[in-house]
Amino acid sequence: MKDRAESRSTRVSSTDKSKIDEYLTSVREVERRIERMRALKDTAEDTAKLKNRPVLAMERPQNGLPEDLREHTRLMADIVALAFQTDKTRVASLLLARDLSSLYYPFLDVHQGHHGASHDDLSDGYERISRFHLSQMA
Repeated sequence: MKDRAESRSTRVSSTDKSKIDEYLTSVREVERRIERMRALKDTAEDTAKLKNRPVLAMERPQNGLPEDLREHTRLMADIVALAFQTDKTRVASLLLARDLSSLYYPFLDVHQGHHGASHDDLSDGYERISRFHLSQMA
């Protein structure tokens, strides 16, 4: 992809060349973030084998996922955005938390897990969780 973009950048205006460079930089930045996460995931899988435990039963970050949920959701949303930009797809599903998720959101000052907070869907805590999820899409 980089070779094609470089060959085309010699035939476009400086404004378009700047846009291509900006796009390729953002793609490379997402690739680097994915590579870092993949390395963490590989380490987690090795640790799980040594402990004879499934990775899914391990807590963050030992399970290979970033400790901060915000980092993970931003990366997932960025991947979807790149797929739309490149017209690889026009439809995407992004699940930020399962229905019965017990994810906690300390950075939102919510003291209940996601599922528990959903039982009072008019509460301030659940509203903060919902706003967080929607903000990731923005």
